[in-house]
Amino acid sequence: MSLSKTSLLAALLCLFFVASCSDKKTPIDQLNKQADQAFSAYVSSYTSGKVSTRSTIMVRLVEPVTDAQLSTDPTSLFQFTPSISGKGRWVGNNVVEFQPSSPLKSGTLYNGTLKLSSLKEVEKELNNFNFGFETISQNFDLEIEQIASDTEDAMRKQVIEGQFNTADFADSAAVVKAVSFKQPGGNLSVQWEIDKANGTTHRFKVQGVERKEQATEVEVTVDGGSLGVDRDSRTVVPVAVLGDFEVLDVKVVKTGDPYVLVSFSDPLKEDQDLTGLITVEGQNDLRYTIDGNNVRVYVAPDISGVKMVRSFPGIRNLMDFRMKKLSQNSVSFEQLKPSLKLNAKGTILPSTDGLILPFEAVNLNAVDVTVIKIYERNVLQFLQVNEFDGNEQLRRVGKPVLQKRIPLNESGVFDLGKWNRFTLDLNELIQTEPGAIYQVRINFRRPYSTFGCAAPADETPVLTGQIPEDNWDAYSGDNDGAYDSYYDYNYGRNYNWQDRDNPCTDSYYVGNNRMVSKNILASDLGMIAKIGNNRKLTAFVTDLKTTKPISGVSVDVYDFQEEKIATVTTDGQGKIETDLLRKPFLLVANRGAERGYLKLSDGLSLSMSNFNTGGARVERGLKGFMYGERGVWRPGDDIYLNFILEDKENNLPDDHPVVFELIDPSGNTKQRIVRTQSVDGFYDFKTQTADTDPTGNWTAKVSLGGAEFTKRVKVETVKPNRLKIDLDFGVDRLTAATTFVSGDLNVKWLTGAAARNLKAEFDLYLNPVTTTFKNFPNYSFDDEAKNFNQQPTQVFSGEVDASGHSKVNLKIGSELNSPGAVMATFKGKVYEPGGDFSIDQFSIPFYPYTSFVGVKKPEGDRRGQLVTGKSHQMSVVTVDSEGNTIDRKGLTFEVYKLGWRWWWDGGQNDIANYVGANYNKPVMTKTVNATGGKATVDVNIGDREWGRYYIRVTDPVSKHSTGTIAYFDWPGWADDNNRPGGASLLAFSTDKEDYNIGEKVKINIPSNSEGRALVSVENGSKVVASYWVETGKGETAFEFATTEEMVPNAYVNTTLLQPHAQTRNDLPIRLYGVVPINVSNPKTKLNPEISLPNVLEPESDVTVKVSEKEGRAMTYTIAVVDEGLLDITRFGTPDPWSNFYARQALGVKTWDLFDDVTNAYNGELTRLLALGGDGTNAKPESAKANRFKPVVKHLGPFRLEAGKTASHTFKMPNYVGSVRTMVVAGKNGAYGKAEKATPVRKPLMVLGTLPRVIGPGEKVKLPVSVFAMEPSVKEVKVSVKGNALLKTIGSGQQSLTFNEIGDQIIDFELEVSETLGIGAVEIVATSGNETATYKVEIDVRSPNPPATDVIAKALQAGESWNQSFEQMGMAGTNKVQLELSVIPPINLGKRLNYLISYPHGCIEQTTSAVFPQLFLGDIMELTADRKAEIERNIKAAIDGMSKFQTSEGGFSYWPGQSDDNDWGTNYAGHFLMEAKDKGYNIPSNLLRNWTKFQSRKAKNWMRHGRYNDDLMQAYRLYTLALAQSPELGAMNRLREDNSLSLEAKWRLAAAYAVAGKVNVAKELIASEPKVSTPKSNYYYYGSQTRDNAMILETLGLLKMQNEGMTLLRTVADDLSDDRWMSTQTTAYSLLSVIKFSGVDKTSKGLEASYVLNSGSNQSIETAKPVKLIDVPVDGAKAGAVKVENKGEGVLFARVIKTGQPLAGNETAASSGLTVKVTYVDRNGQSVDPSSLSQGTDFFAEVSVFNPGTRGVYENLALSQVFPSGWEILNERLNEIPGATTSQNYTYQDIRDDRVYTYFDLRPNERKLFKVALNATYAGRFYLPAVGVQAMYDNTINARVPGQWVEVKRVN
Repeated sequence: MSLSKTSLLAALLCLFFVASCSDKKTPIDQLNKQADQAFSAYVSSYTSGKVSTRSTIMVRLVEPVTDAQLSTDPTSLFQFTPSISGKGRWVGNNVVEFQPSSPLKSGTLYNGTLKLSSLKEVEKELNNFNFGFETISQNFDLEIEQIASDTEDAMRKQVIEGQFNTADFADSAAVVKAVSFKQPGGNLSVQWEIDKANGTTHRFKVQGVERKEQATEVEVTVDGGSLGVDRDSRTVVPVAVLGDFEVLDVKVVKTGDPYVLVSFSDPLKEDQDLTGLITVEGQNDLRYTIDGNNVRVYVAPDISGVKMVRSFPGIRNLMDFRMKKLSQNSVSFEQLKPSLKLNAKGTILPSTDGLILPFEAVNLNAVDVTVIKIYERNVLQFLQVNEFDGNEQLRRVGKPVLQKRIPLNESGVFDLGKWNRFTLDLNELIQTEPGAIYQVRINFRRPYSTFGCAAPADETPVLTGQIPEDNWDAYSGDNDGAYDSYYDYNYGRNYNWQDRDNPCTDSYYVGNNRMVSKNILASDLGMIAKIGNNRKLTAFVTDLKTTKPISGVSVDVYDFQEEKIATVTTDGQGKIETDLLRKPFLLVANRGAERGYLKLSDGLSLSMSNFNTGGARVERGLKGFMYGERGVWRPGDDIYLNFILEDKENNLPDDHPVVFELIDPSGNTKQRIVRTQSVDGFYDFKTQTADTDPTGNWTAKVSLGGAEFTKRVKVETVKPNRLKIDLDFGVDRLTAATTFVSGDLNVKWLTGAAARNLKAEFDLYLNPVTTTFKNFPNYSFDDEAKNFNQQPTQVFSGEVDASGHSKVNLKIGSELNSPGAVMATFKGKVYEPGGDFSIDQFSIPFYPYTSFVGVKKPEGDRRGQLVTGKSHQMSVVTVDSEGNTIDRKGLTFEVYKLGWRWWWDGGQNDIANYVGANYNKPVMTKTVNATGGKATVDVNIGDREWGRYYIRVTDPVSKHSTGTIAYFDWPGWADDNNRPGGASLLAFSTDKEDYNIGEKVKINIPSNSEGRALVSVENGSKVVASYWVETGKGETAFEFATTEEMVPNAYVNTTLLQPHAQTRNDLPIRLYGVVPINVSNPKTKLNPEISLPNVLEPESDVTVKVSEKEGRAMTYTIAVVDEGLLDITRFGTPDPWSNFYARQALGVKTWDLFDDVTNAYNGELTRLLALGGDGTNAKPESAKANRFKPVVKHLGPFRLEAGKTASHTFKMPNYVGSVRTMVVAGKNGAYGKAEKATPVRKPLMVLGTLPRVIGPGEKVKLPVSVFAMEPSVKEVKVSVKGNALLKTIGSGQQSLTFNEIGDQIIDFELEVSETLGIGAVEIVATSGNETATYKVEIDVRSPNPPATDVIAKALQAGESWNQSFEQMGMAGTNKVQLELSVIPPINLGKRLNYLISYPHGCIEQTTSAVFPQLFLGDIMELTADRKAEIERNIKAAIDGMSKFQTSEGGFSYWPGQSDDNDWGTNYAGHFLMEAKDKGYNIPSNLLRNWTKFQSRKAKNWMRHGRYNDDLMQAYRLYTLALAQSPELGAMNRLREDNSLSLEAKWRLAAAYAVAGKVNVAKELIASEPKVSTPKSNYYYYGSQTRDNAMILETLGLLKMQNEGMTLLRTVADDLSDDRWMSTQTTAYSLLSVIKFSGVDKTSKGLEASYVLNSGSNQSIETAKPVKLIDVPVDGAKAGAVKVENKGEGVLFARVIKTGQPLAGNETAASSGLTVKVTYVDRNGQSVDPSSLSQGTDFFAEVSVFNPGTRGVYENLALSQVFPSGWEILNERLNEIPGATTSQNYTYQDIRDDRVYTYFDLRPNERKLFKVALNATYAGRFYLPAVGVQAMYDNTINARVPGQWVEVKRVN
């Protein structure tokens, strides 16, 4: 836009005027000089010079003002030119401060005026105090520090690193916006490290710089406008041509040891010798380090002047190519800039040598020393936000007490141009107050510099020393932010940002950047504290100078809120003990005026990671053991769980409540039981799942006294084994030396009968697991750089012999190249003669290398990071496969730097690919020898090389390698807390590992004379005993006796102290170590005994007798369980002794202060954290037939008196097989178990085999196994009888002859009727007086979905309608309803049936199925049966909602998912609110958590700009209004949104209406259309009809019936139309029409008569507008209805027919999807599913492809229903250790005969889904269609038609 001439003239005049006025302003220097002279009696100081734009403006008065004057509004006292908006405030009684409300303008002169006359009586000319100051002019510069090779592609890509500096604080967003890097082809990615503290120094790393065939450059541009700077910048960084090998840059780096940095275009070969190839003029002994494309050439420290650096041809790059041209570059070595540094560590300064502080300086002849005193009374407050060396919020807790100039070279004996050490004697400077902490700051000014500059600096007044108190009253604790710690941010009048690094200008010396500081506490008190899990504190106080324990010291215990918990006085051993009621924060030791402090934060306790302290954790002195009667349960089974509590210290009263919770896989509590009574600590919890509950890993949790105990409860659709399988290799561990082993396979029927000549198969799975060796618990023995993916192999396929035995020979190759140890998992099946099979799985660890190498890194800081610029010791160990140390020479130690992408998506395969790439070379390689099996390697990563590194060690003999990832970060970022490290560890020993009670434990402690050791014996919960031991030179021996409290194990924790003066020998002042010991007590074992017959009979009474071998009293439980269930998971009888007397983890934390003692050794140590968890989620099918009823009996707990025997009798059900009787016992800390397996059989037995389910019209073989267990059984007759659904083909009776004991099999064939229900078969075998019966129930289900057909008629007043019809579907599935309605027809019956029978069950579909049913009573009369049915449906849905609720309170899309689904949460919550309003009981916890979630989401909502998410928020607000918790603030904010969508406005209006603000609601939609407009895309499962339905619901809420009639007819027409609708659209349309019609009172009701079939005439007269009538159905017989309209208006009549069709009518279809179904064998070869041999293992593979024409497909459902004769091999049943499964689906629902898989599909993406199957049952079955559909868009679907298949009998 151009200015007019008039405008331009006006602008020029304005500029002239401003300039003229400016000329007349008093210059700032003159103004401030006048202020200093005229106002010195009233004003002592004020803001002047150059200040930051973030500064406050301050005036300090000489004298305090009165209280009345303090009430003066301080804002009104100030005026500024230019004006500044902000607020004034009083800071103390003599300082007034003005805080600008926004940053000041950069580079601006400000005149300020303080109305002094408002505060003081002054002369008239002094009424206004005028002063001036100037803000720093913002500026910037950009420094390119180096161009490095990109680790991801070293030859082709480079990384540019550098620093961006600003003169004043710059916002991080402005920095990122201002700077851009561009290479031809586009912008480059930049990684920023923003300076959040000062806002002036920002580091960057530019990635992806590509070297190309032609020369290119990176253009670096800085947009100054983004930073408020009136200049831009453009820099060009040349990029070397790909293939040109040359020197890019040469520069001098003088930080630390000086070196020349030579940068090459290519990364260099690391193992080349550069001597003579890179030279520096005048330098001989050069050292070289190669780092990628950079070489550091280290020179002499005293080098100076301009030198020539030459790089000669012959230098080789990574690809071994030679550089061809000589490169010569001159560089300048400048003198060292004035600097300071502190080397001493620690804060506590004992009085050994007085208060002395060493520091180093260069090019300085003096320093300024400032001492800030943190008062004793404020130390607790200081430590709340600081460690001892902290620097935060000092103004709140302390004041400066001294400021003094200290000369450094009065005698002239030093060469000040190099680093020199000086010592401050603080005793001469300050009078120390015991208990106070002093911060000593050392800084310097320009006049102190000896740096060679042309012009000398002005002299500066000498600082006076002690600071008068009244000079510092201004600095009160009211101030926050940067001023909290007495830092000076005034840059002075002559500051020039561009000179900030020039020691010859004032700008180098401003601020605090050159200052060093240290905190000091003068104290001789040493402290050690220990807290056990029993919450008891044990502490010791010692003399730091002598190590002697000090008695009579008062120790105060404080919590974090500074409230005193306890005060205890040390005894003669310097010891205190006290029980803690609250968590302690700080110990304060008081000896006279002397103080000692010890923080007890968890993160500061001494690390135990270097010691073997792992084991079971003891919770607050309580132990517990939870056990069940088996390892897996079917959905719907009873679950018997017991909990044993051990409370030896009587922490809890006898009636303390014990809370049991059963938690489903999604984290929802299914059941909660509270017990206050037990039987001698035995608690019994009987619980149950529903048959519709999800399968997967459930959790049982017991809570009491602050402790929690959990147990995994596996729920899966299992069927019991009928065969006993035992494969035994005779070893519990495989090694490289035992790769060939022979195993014995033994199979028998559970009854004990021999399993003759049965087919068996076993597969071997090898999966990597974490390699561990007991003596090296914190070492890594696994190499993430190795890829390992071993396919399962079949190790046995054959038949057992006539006795059920076979040999299984196993050979595992030793050339696995695995990361470390692997788990060898054997999965097997043994087939019955009839085709069914039993399963077995077990695992054996396999150590495939002859030797292993391990590596351990230091733990680093609290985040696990190591500090750059410092050496870190990596520990290496070499062991054989048994874990014994061995010597090994020639270990290769390598360090790789990982590329940036590993920060975000690092994984094992990525590391393997990275390390394995030939262009990625290690940044460090070293050959290491392990002597005695141990070695150490120091790793030092430079500051500029921070990042992630992979440390790898390889054994040259066994080829095993190991690795660990370490993250190195800058010291300023990595929070180096100087925690104790490896050099602080004490290695001592005990005489042996295992002891009995009363035995002596002898320990030997390496020691020096004059020291002292604290030996503390600790267990899983407390300190058991402690001893002080005076040490002698060389080694000190000590012994103590074991006690009951040390059972089963204890830890000897030894702290070795030496006097503070001895730290001059560079040994640590404190060493510590921990050694475990095992202590046994034979009296802790009970020996229960079980007596019962050796053979049990079905349907007979069984008596179990229980006793204790030695006659001891005990409490016990009994469980009698089918071994077929136990064997599925190889369940072992619960063993409480092994639990209670398992090795306990160390339960005592230790703190001490010795690492904070000055001159004490400080290493580095922090904590290592471990995570874990497991679990799977699924949704099971409801089991209708009582098919797999478990044989389980659970009794107890019972008490058994000493010397007694107890008897228990129960009736054995009709079962043959084997049961295990298990007794679990305990009493007074002694525990035991007993078990006995007993066959259950009769002389004559019979077993039948049928599939899990069966389908109409199918034929199935019924193999019947007959067992003759006595010689008397000869002739046997077998008969089979089915009910109406299962009929025998041919004879139902056959005969067998037995010549010997054994079993035979005969086949019957069954045909399934074309109807649904529960089929039943009874098998009866007779022989003489013997009879055996076997009964089977089986679900007859249709694999096809129900179909619906509608016949409709509109009847005028007085009109009749006669309609006959044929039935639809199979008999037993058909249903007919007559629907009569006087409102527009809504196809109610058909639409409801669709919702109820929909096969999938996400949160939306679960809600949609029942939501409309809530309101059916509003529009129609309901029969009692219909009411009961609706009530059952709604209650079931409410109960099922808990399966979807997440821990946050929202609802997930599928059960068990952790992500909240926002629409599902709204929709389900809407339903719950409406259900509650209808009188249904909603679980309070479910509702409360949902309400909290909705409220939180509503308050935090912000528009995302897509997906119509304002409707989401409006719906959320509506549900909160329904819950009577309206978020009116959020509602009002949304109402003011100018871009609010039509649908959101209507839903928000509904929220206002429910909240009682009807007028606001009507005003919101007054001018809005009452119908939704079509959209190209719908989100949140919607459609135009759904959106119209939501508007219709709102019209009903606003009682706008007349306005809504048109929309009512529109929605009703959509429902009535015979077209597809999603569940969401269907449900919402129904409920909106029903709700709207329910409140519409204009209808005159319904009057009609009807006749059903040939029945009598029935009349209807009801005020409700709809009537739904069930029409009787007689099989497949046709029906008829007659209807007469007796009302005045139109009557809409419909006959709705529903039924499931017979199989075989599907057709292929494909719309927007491509689906391919293939069936392959184990080797990937195609198989024909139409005819399979019994026992065939194979896979069903479904490939689904999105052609990409319609974008992303969401919420796709793949439905696979398998033939009845095929068995799904559920791989989730027994997880394979170490196996990792990648899921390409969102949710998967595995049931007995089907798998539903739900997933999303991106454009052009193909997904493959595999299901493992077995052709198990012989017969002819139907394989239904495989279908994929988008659940909310029926135009996206594909279907592969079904077919009949046959499973052929083998043998």
